[in-house]
Amino acid sequence: MKNLLTLLFTFVAVSSVAQGLDPNRYKNGMPHHPFRKIGKKYFDLRKLYEWDQVQMNLKIGETGSAMPLKDWIGDDHGGSQYKVYSVLKEGLLIEKRNFGNPYGEPFLLVNYPMEKTVVDGQTIRFFAMRSGQFKYWDKTVERYDYGTPYDPVAMKSAADAQKTNSTAGISVTNASPAPRH
Repeated sequence: MKNLLTLLFTFVAVSSVAQGLDPNRYKNGMPHHPFRKIGKKYFDLRKLYEWDQVQMNLKIGETGSAMPLKDWIGDDHGGSQYKVYSVLKEGLLIEKRNFGNPYGEPFLLVNYPMEKTVVDGQTIRFFAMRSGQFKYWDKTVERYDYGTPYDPVAMKSAADAQKTNSTAGISVTNASPAPRH
């Protein structure tokens, strides 16, 4: 039984890195985590990352397509950038800039995978979903969540192992349920 659990957790760890859960994995200067969990919901962002790749390869003068998954914000390839206004203990206070000028109200970004290495004034790329509001001094700003990366293959394997072990009388308490899309 100990060997089965060791094998399962080794598979989960190796699979996580293979699926892009390594926080240092970047693609086009953006953390690459196509599967994320926010609250109790699981999200598949592969279409968003595919769209991003197409937009990155457009030639000057070519027109891109609209960003898919409208509930998510991030690099729209239309001259917008996101600059870290301030690093807070709750997350990153972000200022959207359009062609270098401030555009719109700042917002809080939580669960950004590299937030421990980000500094004030740094420009970052990400995709995040609105998840509420945040009180910042005497102002309330929007709160966006990057989400927590997850590996659907590892989660399915863990759920399958839990089913197999529960029928054999073995209990695995750290296994997560299979993702629901």
